Amino acid sequence: MYYAIYSKMGDGMSWWKRLQDEGHTVLVYIHDQPMQRIGEGIVPKTNNQAQWLAWGKLHKAVFFFDLSGCGEMADQLRKGGHLVVGGCKFFDKLEKERAWSEELHKSIGILAPETKEFKTIGDAMKFAQTKGDDKVWVFKSNKFLDASSTYMSQDSGDLVRYLTYVRNRWGDNISNILQEKLDGIAFSTARWWNGRSFVGPFEATVEHKKFMDGDVGPATGCSFNCIWFYRNEFPDIARQLHWDKLDDVFRKYEAAPGLYDINALISKDDNMPYFLESTPRCGYDSEPTSQKGISDLGKLLYNLATAQPVDDLFDRTRYFDSIRLSVEPYPWEFSNDPKKSCLDTPVWGNDGLWEGHFIGYALRQDPKLGLVLADPLGCIGLSSAAGKDPLSPFKTCYAFVKDKLQVPNLQYRTDAEKCVQADLKQVSALGYDTR
Repeated sequence: MYYAIYSKMGDGMSWWKRLQDEGHTVLVYIHDQPMQRIGEGIVPKTNNQAQWLAWGKLHKAVFFFDLSGCGEMADQLRKGGHLVVGGCKFFDKLEKERAWSEELHKSIGILAPETKEFKTIGDAMKFAQTKGDDKVWVFKSNKFLDASSTYMSQDSGDLVRYLTYVRNRWGDNISNILQEKLDGIAFSTARWWNGRSFVGPFEATVEHKKFMDGDVGPATGCSFNCIWFYRNEFPDIARQLHWDKLDDVFRKYEAAPGLYDINALISKDDNMPYFLESTPRCGYDSEPTSQKGISDLGKLLYNLATAQPVDDLFDRTRYFDSIRLSVEPYPWEFSNDPKKSCLDTPVWGNDGLWEGHFIGYALRQDPKLGLVLADPLGCIGLSSAAGKDPLSPFKTCYAFVKDKLQVPNLQYRTDAEKCVQADLKQVSALGYDTR
């Protein structure tokens, strides 16, 4: 089978390599110019989008989009009769227009915190100054702002100070929302969609985003996570999120095959999950981590694209954990000074790019040094493991990093096991299954 892979920042490299190792032919195009060397010497690539598109059409490939934002192209491909996974304008809108997405979910009965939508940072500041004292608010930008797209304020004064910083740094013309802060535990629920219905087991993710131990520092996409596929065909969390009503919504908006995740917060006040945001794409790090529980990745993507069965491709017996690995200047900012660049940092001691305990993100193969970093942001990949319980895989992750992997100036959190143990205890206490 042929796979034409469109990536924004190169995060899905382990999937590209796995598809190739499974015997498929791949061609990768990376949109963001600073990331376009990722995958060199590892998988076939092109930096010419037109060439990538023509290759995919010629070989009747499955067009796989690993991030949102390319919905118009993906929809045109589907209208032209091509197989597509992971991209459509509906997915783009779900992720980029937070208030619209929230209202859509509320319309089928999903609870959500009170939310205010603003077209500019100044509008949000005026609200915080005049009406913001009645609640504590979380700021969420509709635009990617390094590690500052989400901020949990302490009070209205703190929020105004933070919004002033955002406006001074990125400008005023940024649409955003302020969302009521609730006391609870963050918990994600996902399932694959095949263009007609949701299929396969529900997937649970517990993750922490803060960069440093103790949940200190900037928010990243993910610092560590624990994932499992439910044995129960329809777990309680999915019932409370009215997942049974989402099929009609996805059919109405002609959603492409792909993964859909609801990031919710289970409130300690009423034990109910509240919608926070949508992730209508592969999650990073959830999908690279959970691939250890997928027996045949190529078959999964092809069967999704053609609406064939996928249930027997998932391992519902194990838990899957990972820890994100990076070097300075991660998280999220890079320097143009070559003396400060992290590019070409060697990554020695790996045991593969997906099949072992190392999952590669932003690497290339150098003829002299071997595997090296190709991401100026400094994100290397994951240390990952699977096990029969949710916590012991973290011990394997840390042992691999300490005993095998050799990366100069490597950085990662060391408190994953303790944090996930506390989270799972809270989830269980609130009445939800962790298996």
